[in-house]
Amino acid sequence: MENIDTHICQVAIVALDARRLKQWYQDTFEFVDAGTTLFFPPISTRVQAISAFERISWLIDSQDYFNLEFFQFVRPASKARRSNHQVSDIGYSIMGIHVANFDAILDRAVAGGGRLIGNKQTSIGQQRACVQDPEGNVIELFERDPLEETGDPPTRPEVPSTVRSMTISVPDLKQARKTYVQGLGLVVLNDFKLHDREHEALWGLANADCKRLLLKGRNFLVELVQYIDPKPEPRSENYCISHQGYMNIALGFHDKTSYSAALDRAVIFDVKPNAKPLDIGAAQVMYLTDPNGFSVEMLHARKSFWSLTGYKPRLTFFARQFGCARQVACKILKWLNGRASTKLKPGGNRKRSNSATKTR
Repeated sequence: MENIDTHICQVAIVALDARRLKQWYQDTFEFVDAGTTLFFPPISTRVQAISAFERISWLIDSQDYFNLEFFQFVRPASKARRSNHQVSDIGYSIMGIHVANFDAILDRAVAGGGRLIGNKQTSIGQQRACVQDPEGNVIELFERDPLEETGDPPTRPEVPSTVRSMTISVPDLKQARKTYVQGLGLVVLNDFKLHDREHEALWGLANADCKRLLLKGRNFLVELVQYIDPKPEPRSENYCISHQGYMNIALGFHDKTSYSAALDRAVIFDVKPNAKPLDIGAAQVMYLTDPNGFSVEMLHARKSFWSLTGYKPRLTFFARQFGCARQVACKILKWLNGRASTKLKPGGNRKRSNSATKTR
């Protein structure tokens, strides 16, 4: 397989109750809390093309440079999805997670407020099941890692869950292929299938008719699906990224050069940034929109600031700063103790006494 440089570093989820939803993911999958921040104009206006006040929080899984990002839109408030929404409807539709303890995690998902949908696949060692999280987002659980032969080794092996895929229902597979392969740098996989027709029953669409294309980044699979039957519902005319559900995926870069080159390539294939990329010191960031109206983020999160951008466990940055301050304080105390010890030496006292006697 050819070398693949495109790295998917994030899946973003818009929630009606982000605190509760984040806690469900943390409790169910044992993801690690990676902190919280705020987003507001003029930054949100420039980056997301929406003048919004938002609370953002993150969880990290077993892999390096990846997080789940949870959005709580305060103003404008998020609009709930349709009650009859299904996987075939246009948009980001299914997030795939490899879990090391399949039965236990599936039980926790349902017990914590999730809902099992469709039929469970029970092949030994290759179990699969689909659940809806408490806000209706569809998640597929994989007992067998679909990237076990090509994925990077885990950074946090103690975390039993790894986000591995995103399925996207698109209106035009040919156009989407051009966007994601030529525009965003993902690679077509011809020798591997993530799903076929029999898997449609997992999410309640048994016997659905569709066309699929599987793409790969360095650490992540993107599956493009054009449904024929059932006919997919389009997004509403007033769709906005603040609406409930999967918002987008993000491409992650490690340096300014590769970030700029990827952005230039995307523009050539009509994936348009909302504005000039914003450099906030900790990261370069910009949202783009493809010809089908899908949002994609491009992010260069500088590694030395990962604790501030949701890619290291919460409080790591502040703990490190406190640790440095404590080391400095210890050195100062040691130096002061040393001076005090010198002043209290018997010889030092006699010398001052003799001097005092001569003065007298």
